[in-house]
Amino acid sequence: MRKIAISIFVLAITLSGCNTVKKSMNDSAYQPAGTSDSGVSAQVEPMEEPAIETKVDENAPAIGSSTAPKKEIVVKTEEVTIEKDDNNERELYDFYVIMGSFSNSDNAKKLKASLSAAGNDSEILRSKAGLLRVSTLGTNTEMEARNLIEKIRIETPEHSDVWLLKTQK
Repeated sequence: MRKIAISIFVLAITLSGCNTVKKSMNDSAYQPAGTSDSGVSAQVEPMEEPAIETKVDENAPAIGSSTAPKKEIVVKTEEVTIEKDDNNERELYDFYVIMGSFSNSDNAKKLKASLSAAGNDSEILRSKAGLLRVSTLGTNTEMEARNLIEKIRIETPEHSDVWLLKTQK
């Protein structure tokens, strides 16, 4: 009999404790933000945003605007070879403006053909990693390549991701 009485007592305490927790959880769920149980406003401190550092030349005009900053030109250095086709025996330049990179040669040839159809001289380069780089200009002058990149970004926004390849010899 004593065991039954203790069991009922423990059960009663457990159930009454759960109701208290449920009530306090339900009450707090419907309180407006920034108030406590007594209805008095609590102080809420704003979270600090993490600092993000970007490098932009503030003096340079952006594409299509004379006041916004320019998009940074990506420059990669790698060893490449010129893919041979029927009529090219070209020299390897120091800099190339890269319009696209592909692992599939058919895709590289399609981009080369579309650039040629638009009146742009182009060629396919192969990196040591096996990627095919489609270039629209080869030059030994970095400034000439950078100027063409800016021109492409202004005139053809769909190619705004062009980048500069510096050949490693």
